[in-house]
Amino acid sequence: MSAPTSFTPTEEAYPKAVRAVAFELVIDNQGDTTYRTAQLLFVATADGQPADQIIDSTQGYSGVTSTEDEVLPRQTVRVSIAFGVPARPSAVRVAVRPGSDAANAIPVFDGTV
Repeated sequence: MSAPTSFTPTEEAYPKAVRAVAFELVIDNQGDTTYRTAQLLFVATADGQPADQIIDSTQGYSGVTSTEDEVLPRQTVRVSIAFGVPARPSAVRVAVRPGSDAANAIPVFDGTV
């Protein structure tokens, strides 16, 4: 998971947000079967409140749920994801669940942005 990048969403972004933080996640499929990135489930909070995933295609954030990328065995792909946060610096936490059958979300970021 990359360091967060703060940006101002465009007018076309959904849902509307005054500010967003973006991350890039590298998925390295070391398994023997194809992995669909749409299986990823992100959980994010800002100051302890749920943070919505921001879809801002103009800036390259189309969201994981809309992607049809497949990661073939022994291949790697990069996924960009953004979340709406308050205008002020906020405590942001992001966790990822690699599939619907995953027992627990894996923390991937915890910091102030």
